[in-house]
Amino acid sequence: MFLDGDASFNQLDFDAVYHDAPTTPDNKEYITNMRMSEVSVEGRVPLAPHLRAIVFRTQSDMRTFEYLLEMAGIHCPYKLLVERARGTLFLARALYLNDLSFAGNTISLTFNFPTDFSPPDRIFKVYINQTVGHISNTYDKSVELRAPTFNVTNYNPDKSGVWLIRLEDQLAFRGRLQAEPSELF
Repeated sequence: MFLDGDASFNQLDFDAVYHDAPTTPDNKEYITNMRMSEVSVEGRVPLAPHLRAIVFRTQSDMRTFEYLLEMAGIHCPYKLLVERARGTLFLARALYLNDLSFAGNTISLTFNFPTDFSPPDRIFKVYINQTVGHISNTYDKSVELRAPTFNVTNYNPDKSGVWLIRLEDQLAFRGRLQAEPSELF
């Protein structure tokens, strides 16, 4: 169903659109449909002077955004911020990357595990690719993730390397990581 105008917008059932509880057999179809509601506006919506900053869930999300802007040659005039108070702006129900670091030849990924839809065997698909020049090193496996941190070794410590990380086939990070010297050796 397509609606038009401010009056129609004001009549949307926002409790159903943002419904965040289990559904019942009686309301499942209605809630599912309402969660897919979209609002579109003809033409451009001016961001200035209203938009002052873009807030990201994690540092990795922000670094991915900065890298993709750089690759597209786009300058972002807005402040870029990372939310520090967990769970206030973003739903934290899915698997996502909280943090990542690279020391020696090891990349360490720290996850946020799904709260509702985690598979009982905790098997998740992890894809990590580092490209340095024309050489790629790829880790592409379904692995059991029981701890919030996962390490993979044998990567090139060259800081020009570009990383692509996917969790469950969803983009988790794209960009460069500063290779830190190992604290142990």
